[in-house]
Amino acid sequence: MDDIIANALLDSAILAPSGHNSQPWKFRVGEDCITVMPDFSKRLYMVDPLDREIFISIGCAVENICITATKFNLKALVEIKDNNVDIAFERCTDIVASPLVSFIAKRQTNRNIFDNTLIHKSIIDHLSSTGAKLYSRGSKEFDIVKSFVKLGNSAQMTDKDFVNELKEWMRLNETQAARELDGLSYDVIGAPNMPSWISRPIVSLMLNAAMQNRSDMKKLQSSPFIAAFDGQDDMAGWIETGRRLERFLLIATSHNIACAFINQPCEVESLAVELGRQLHLQQKLQILLRIGHASPSKRSRRRPREAFIVDDM
Repeated sequence: MDDIIANALLDSAILAPSGHNSQPWKFRVGEDCITVMPDFSKRLYMVDPLDREIFISIGCAVENICITATKFNLKALVEIKDNNVDIAFERCTDIVASPLVSFIAKRQTNRNIFDNTLIHKSIIDHLSSTGAKLYSRGSKEFDIVKSFVKLGNSAQMTDKDFVNELKEWMRLNETQAARELDGLSYDVIGAPNMPSWISRPIVSLMLNAAMQNRSDMKKLQSSPFIAAFDGQDDMAGWIETGRRLERFLLIATSHNIACAFINQPCEVESLAVELGRQLHLQQKLQILLRIGHASPSKRSRRRPREAFIVDDM
């Protein structure tokens, strides 16, 4: 595998979504393989104490690599070893490039209010092929999820440690965003570019359950569907959930459907268990999304490829 192919595979992996845009991965490149490893220095101790979201993010990165490999007539063979994912590549002339390849660079998390328009059934059927459960606005399940998002906000926004961790990952202006190249950038969350001494106290005032619930309820009401992912609740299951999630996100992007995470109920253990029960899910609730039509939003920044590569050991 030459450097051009290896770099293309890594560049696609880096574009995967992650909690707080923490980019919690490292890569080791071999002759015909890539190992994807969690970067535990990017742990989110309060929002993700079990590293569930780290491994879901790893799964998203793995799926991007596997999809991009088809562009080069490579078959990707995935094996989980301890905390790592080994991806071996075999040349296969009958491999056809996936139609999702071109949407990896276009995918984004869109935190805007959506425009309320409906989504065609054929698109919903395509998205459902990933195993996601989709609930339409006005359905009993949709309203149940809304109520649990409120409960999640109440639990998280009254937790001082959670709020402090969230603040640590917020990039309050262009200077911070350009320096860190990760985290929740001011423009991505719809905030103005202001000096930190002005924006920091404003952000502190806004991080409360009442304001978060008002914002989220408007956003949910503008969304014609909610998508839920359940899965096996261990490392292998989280990685597989990430792979299914990334396919869902790329399929949505191919249809010009916007997606935004509403994971608050998934991040509070008691709420995740009860919401899964009320939704009659077969396995543990892992991810929640709202989907719909929206204008493009600003893109989250990424650290350069070189920041993620580790030497052979």
